[in-house]
Amino acid sequence: MDYYLQVSAIGHQKKLPISVDEFKSLKEAQEKLNDLFKFTENYCVVVESYRKVEMTKFEVELNHILYGIPDYVDFSNVRIALNSPISGYLSSARYFLDSTPKILHRLFSDNEYDQFDQFRKGIYDSNFGYRFIEALRNHVQHNELPIHIVMFHNFLEP
Repeated sequence: MDYYLQVSAIGHQKKLPISVDEFKSLKEAQEKLNDLFKFTENYCVVVESYRKVEMTKFEVELNHILYGIPDYVDFSNVRIALNSPISGYLSSARYFLDSTPKILHRLFSDNEYDQFDQFRKGIYDSNFGYRFIEALRNHVQHNELPIHIVMFHNFLEP
């Protein structure tokens, strides 16, 4: 079997021969790049989910400033509007944590993965925010929605 790279440029349609080892190395590099893309994409989903939480929060606040929220139905709609992106954010964060080891095992040797896992656990254990998000996600999954009451602190404004 002949291994080669195909040059696809205007005016140049030639083949560059490569060895079997070079082909295998390129194929392995492609697989690693695909895994890194999956890892990055999973993280971007978490960031985008968080962005949606913040955007919804600002939208709810602006609607309250502009239109007020006079009755129960409006407060219920606010809670639904906030609970939806928060639940999505919590789920995407859990998905990222669950998918990361599978992807990283394909990228790293066992020793490298163990070192990274210890580093990750150190961050998780030392940062209250990570543990809080995980506890909140667990509560939401098994008990109830995260937002129960919404209070707007603009009572001093006309």
